[in-house]
Amino acid sequence: RREEAAPRPAASVNSDPASLDQVDRRYAWYRRQLRSLFDEKFRSVFPPAWNVHHEMTRRFLSITGDHLLLLLAPGRSCRDRDCENVTVLLKALQKTILFEKEMTARLQRDYGVVFVREGTAAAAKDNKDGGGRDEDTDRQRAAVLGENGEPLEFDEEGRAVAAGSAEGIRIKYERKMKERERGGTNVATNVGAGDQEAQATDAEAERCRPVPASSLVGVASSSFDRYMGPYIALEEQNMDEQLVESTADAAVDARGELPVFTSSTALFVYIKNSITRCTALTRGRTFYLLHRAFQDTLRKYATVLGGKFPPPVSAVGNAALGHININLTAASFSSAGMGAAGGANAAAATAAYRIPEGEEVTVCHVIDTCEYCADTVEALEDLIRDKIDDEYKDKIDMSGEQDTFHDVTARGLRGLVSGL
Repeated sequence: RREEAAPRPAASVNSDPASLDQVDRRYAWYRRQLRSLFDEKFRSVFPPAWNVHHEMTRRFLSITGDHLLLLLAPGRSCRDRDCENVTVLLKALQKTILFEKEMTARLQRDYGVVFVREGTAAAAKDNKDGGGRDEDTDRQRAAVLGENGEPLEFDEEGRAVAAGSAEGIRIKYERKMKERERGGTNVATNVGAGDQEAQATDAEAERCRPVPASSLVGVASSSFDRYMGPYIALEEQNMDEQLVESTADAAVDARGELPVFTSSTALFVYIKNSITRCTALTRGRTFYLLHRAFQDTLRKYATVLGGKFPPPVSAVGNAALGHININLTAASFSSAGMGAAGGANAAAATAAYRIPEGEEVTVCHVIDTCEYCADTVEALEDLIRDKIDDEYKDKIDMSGEQDTFHDVTARGLRGLVSGL
């Protein structure tokens, strides 16, 4: 209980040890405590079935999460002055996630803690109540992976390195040597024991097998999820800057099936990278809000594409264009499927266009780009739904953005018929 209370920092305004910018100091403190308590003072004291290492670590992360809420929540006297600083905010979140992964790896490797696989919480409860164990399911070890999916190793200071790197191999070798020394000590202690004593030891070991423990990932880091507004705002700002550039950018990529504006492919590449960055941190509320930002940006981009059309020269149904009189009404296109835009686009449906010489190519590029965007939005929706937390899957719907691009396509086709 005394150790549990120790990491609580004083909730004073901008106290450096308790600030977001110094969050790694508390994690360094806990590493020292873990080594001191379970590698030196109380080594081999607690039965594995008690999961003392896990319970203590989870309690520490829970307390840390409560304090992070105090630092992030608006209206608190102890709110951190850097909570709106995206760099500090992301650094604190990344260090917290990395520490949760580090503790998962360390508890597994050094103390034999077994983590329940996601979706098997009920099985863990059954085991705790005396039910059977499934070696391939309940005792499956949690994967500790980096952002690119590569396994991680952690040094004594908690620094993450790729397991396949020279440093990672060295860390793994040193850990194996320590495990071998511990195993050798245990063997030496038991030399000379009779068969009956060995059987009793085996029975005791079976009785003391650790119960699968709940995951540590997200215990503290989930506190950030409601306060990631500055991060979302930064992503929106970056996408808005791309939109500004795309307004004057007429470059076309003709390598695919359709020639499209390069600004469209660049926008979707940015969105994909943004998804990768976000899901490395969270797949919950923040990711859902980021998806809403994508929707807003895509609607804006459709407006940018529509702005590349030549302006209508008349809003009257009968428009004299050169020597040709063309009567444009919404009804005249309904049979050909051009009336999908509905009443909101009635004015555009009856507008007359004069396309300057050579500009018909630009109109065609806009139409092709809109078709590309509509198809890619559908794939984007599937990608987001696949990656986001289950509670948000049913809320992902980007059909409105697809319709927006289809509306611009319809306008372009009407313009070509009118202007040519």
